[in-house]
Amino acid sequence: MEINVDEKINKIISSLKKLGLELGSFDYEFIYTYPPLYSLKPKRNDFNIEEIFSKKINEAVSIYIHIPFCPYLCHYCYYYKHRVKEDSPEISNYLKFLKKEIELFKEKIENNIQVKSIYIGGGTPSLLNTTEIKQLMGIIRENFKTLNEIEFTFECSPITLQKDFDRKIKILKENNVNRISMGIQTFNKNILKMMRRDNGNEVENLIDELMKNFKNINIDLIYGFPEQNITDIKKDLEKLVNKNIPSITCYQLWFKTRVSSVKPFMEFLPRDSFPSIEHILRMKLEIRNFLLENGYEEVISSWYIKNKDSRYINKYQHSAWMNEPYIGFGVSAYSYLNEIEFKNRCFLDHYYDELRHNQLPICSWSKLNKQEIELRKLILGLKI
Repeated sequence: MEINVDEKINKIISSLKKLGLELGSFDYEFIYTYPPLYSLKPKRNDFNIEEIFSKKINEAVSIYIHIPFCPYLCHYCYYYKHRVKEDSPEISNYLKFLKKEIELFKEKIENNIQVKSIYIGGGTPSLLNTTEIKQLMGIIRENFKTLNEIEFTFECSPITLQKDFDRKIKILKENNVNRISMGIQTFNKNILKMMRRDNGNEVENLIDELMKNFKNINIDLIYGFPEQNITDIKKDLEKLVNKNIPSITCYQLWFKTRVSSVKPFMEFLPRDSFPSIEHILRMKLEIRNFLLENGYEEVISSWYIKNKDSRYINKYQHSAWMNEPYIGFGVSAYSYLNEIEFKNRCFLDHYYDELRHNQLPICSWSKLNKQEIELRKLILGLKI
C-alpha cells in the first residue's frame, strides 16, 4: 500500500505537539549513548578508577579508536577534531600517546581484552599517511586479541583516501580491515561548498575502486541543508543504489550551536534558511520509501542495508545499542564497562597531560544504578 507522505507528516507533528515536543536542526541532542555525555559527573575526589576494573572482563568487547585530525573543519561537525596538514608530526605524536593509554588500560585489567569488533573513527583516519597507518595497526595488533573474522571498520573521507590510495588500501587489507565507512554527505558540489567540505573530483571512481577491494562498504549521506530539496537527495541515492552499495546511512543535519566550528556557519546562514520540520520529515520519509523500493531495509535508525543481509549491519554500533560493553580510546572517546559510563579528556593538551603523569585520561563518569541500566536499555533499544 502506497504511503500518503503528507498524512503521515501531519500525524507525526500532531503527536509531538501533544507531547509538548518540538523538532528542529538546532541544539537538540542526538542520542548515541545514555546517559548523555554532558550529564556525566566530573572526575573529582569521589572518583575511584578501580570501580571500572572491579570485575573481570569475561566477555568480548567492541573497541573504538578516535583519530581527531582533519584536513579542514566542516561547519556542521560537532565531534572533537583538530586541523592539521598531512604528514604533520602531531599525528605520530598522538599515536604514541594513544599507545600509552591502551597500555595503561591493560595494566588495570587482569586478563587480555578479547575483541569482537573494532571501529577507527574521527576526525579523519584516512588523513594518516602509510607510515602512520602502519603505526596505528601495530598498536592494535600488539595490544588486542581478536576473535576470528571480526568486523574491523576504518572511516575515510574521499579527498584524503585518494592520495596514495593503492598503498593505503593494501596496508588496511593486510591488517584485516574488512569494512570501510566513507562520508560523502552529498555529491552536490554547491552544498559541499556550503559545508566547507571538499570531496575531490573522483568520488564515484573512488567508490568503484573501494567496491573492488571490500565487500562491506558504508556510505554516509546528510540531508537538511539550505536549498537542498528531495530531488537532490534522490540523485545522491540513485548513484549509490546503482553501484549496489551494501550499506547506506542517511543522517539529518543538526547542530550544536555552542560548538565553535559551527558558529561561523550560522553567521552567514540564518535559521530561517534551513528546511522546515515538515520538509525534513518529508525528506526522511521519501528517503525511506526510495530505499525500500530499491531492495534496502532500515535495520537501525537511519541505517539501510541491501537485501536484508545481516553481514552489513554495523556490528560495533549495534553492539553498543544492545547495551553491550565497549571501550573507547583516544581524545574525547567514551566507554561503557562494568555498568559505568566514562569519557576521556576532550582536548589534546589535557589528554596528553594526564598520560604524561601515567594517568588514564578520564574526565567524567557515571556508575549506573539498576533503574538507569534499564532506562539505558530502553532508550538505546529504540534505535534498533
